[in-house]
Amino acid sequence: MRVRPGVSGVGGLLRGRRSARRERWLARARARVLGAGEGGAGGVLLVRALAVSATARRPYVISFDVNHRPALWPKGIAPDALRYLANRADIVLVGLDEAQDLWGPDLTPTTARDLLPGPRILVVKDGSRAATAFTASETVTVPALRVTVAEPVGAVDVFAAGFFAGLLRGDPYCVPAPSRRPRL
Repeated sequence: MRVRPGVSGVGGLLRGRRSARRERWLARARARVLGAGEGGAGGVLLVRALAVSATARRPYVISFDVNHRPALWPKGIAPDALRYLANRADIVLVGLDEAQDLWGPDLTPTTARDLLPGPRILVVKDGSRAATAFTASETVTVPALRVTVAEPVGAVDVFAAGFFAGLLRGDPYCVPAPSRRPRL
């Protein structure tokens, strides 16, 4: 794994100005999110997995749900950090509303793709309106189903589960036609 000189851990993968506060925060976040102690195996695996860019051939697929929670981030770090991580993943799911909160209120699904060119598949969810999936060769927009919402908690997880199940099944609403399907 190559890391910029003088920078270690997850902080070494994130671009931007280095500070002791940022490094401490990233170390704590890694331990909380991955359940790994400082230098634990989970943190090391994440660093190694993301060290290989999405454009390189790797023997595994990394999916990343941006799932931005502003209260969990120090001011000014989340937009660059989440954009960097998303661009290193193979498949990214992001809500249009959270993308607009992170990267600008005028963002559209198409400009989100311009901002995140790294993933082989980018899915931009637009709430109760639609979801748009982008690959290198095709864009597929599917209108949302009209349903009565009984409980909104977990809706994003259910969407992700359905999307990945459809992707594995070869559902044409999840991926391009078989002749142009990206090899993951």
